[in-house]
Amino acid sequence: MREFFDSSPDMTKGAINSIMSERNRIAHGESSQITVARVREYLERSVAVLEFIENQCMNQR
Repeated sequence: MREFFDSSPDMTKGAINSIMSERNRIAHGESSQITVARVREYLERSVAVLEFIENQCMNQR
């Protein structure tokens, strides 16, 4: 993962951190001002991480 984040813009790591922060706020009953557009943006950046992990797993076979 370090290899991915070292070669990836900080925005990707920030997107994942933001997803977790929003999730925790909502799970603990706090209000959230997140928008659908922002969630879509975070999702698109997170998919790149998941694809990297998938490729790493496929290469281990």
